[in-house]
Amino acid sequence: MAPPEIIEQLLTVIRHGRIDNSYKMVWAKAIVDLSDEDPDRKAIPLSEIADKVIGYYWNLHIFFDPDGRTLRQSSNSSKPPKILQHVLGYIASYKSLKGEKFKPCFYEQLEEGDKKKIAIQPAVIASILKENVRHRFLKYSGAEYAFYDYRSDVNQLIFEVSACEQLAQYQGVLRDSIHYRWTQILEDFNKATPRIAAKVAIRRSGPRTEGSLKKYHEWLKIENPNLICSYCEKPIEKDDLSVDHLIPYSFLFSNDIWNLSFTHSHCNSSKNNTPPTKHAIDMQDKRNQNLYNLVSSKYPELFDKKVFKELSFALQENLLRKMSQIYQH
Repeated sequence: MAPPEIIEQLLTVIRHGRIDNSYKMVWAKAIVDLSDEDPDRKAIPLSEIADKVIGYYWNLHIFFDPDGRTLRQSSNSSKPPKILQHVLGYIASYKSLKGEKFKPCFYEQLEEGDKKKIAIQPAVIASILKENVRHRFLKYSGAEYAFYDYRSDVNQLIFEVSACEQLAQYQGVLRDSIHYRWTQILEDFNKATPRIAAKVAIRRSGPRTEGSLKKYHEWLKIENPNLICSYCEKPIEKDDLSVDHLIPYSFLFSNDIWNLSFTHSHCNSSKNNTPPTKHAIDMQDKRNQNLYNLVSSKYPELFDKKVFKELSFALQENLLRKMSQIYQH
């Protein structure tokens, strides 16, 4: 059975609508998510949409791009969209509030007290959405669809009977289309940033973590059997052993042997997402070549292992320097 007209029209706007930034995608996502949470509703306040939009940008950027450098949300690389500017400011305030105890968390996990302390203001975001998205979202190729009406006296979107129920019914295909288009938009604005699709979809599958890095210990010990810290260059006691991503995991979103090294736990934690220095890159590059040579000469049984193939490819393609340059710019 064909989807209802509102679904067909909404998919058309999502998939083919004119885009200058990601506002339309987070707007559509908020409407779909709120309809799915309450299919019987007939109205959606802009304040609720604004709160959702803050959450979408917060969740994406606090984990993967808290400075707004590698996941630009518009074609203007020097000036982020106003909403993103506000959200990046909230993230910076939250990091300052928590200090050394800071850990990235989902917006939904923020305590109300912390939201007040960092002055999150959904009303400000709602005003920007009202001015920049509410009416423009309805327009496509000279036509204007009637997904909703806007009542200024209550600052709400008003839907026809059963419209939100239909949105909830088709939420799967709508969310897939939104995430796909949002990914396309970000890939267009951030041509060199890796794994954008996985970052956009983080809330669908839960937070992807670094996972266990213990499987890389034996590989790293081949070149560094004495467990020397790659930062302070001092020996590491086993109870203080950590594995560090030279280029932050939040950017690469993967564990790659060519980007890993042994460090003290405290050296690792103090680094945060600081871009690697030229010296650190040079040392890591030298380490990678040494590791490749040692495996090639002494461990032929490892030639067919995925880790060694990835190391070989990284050296051939100079991935370490390429990715570090992208991250720093």
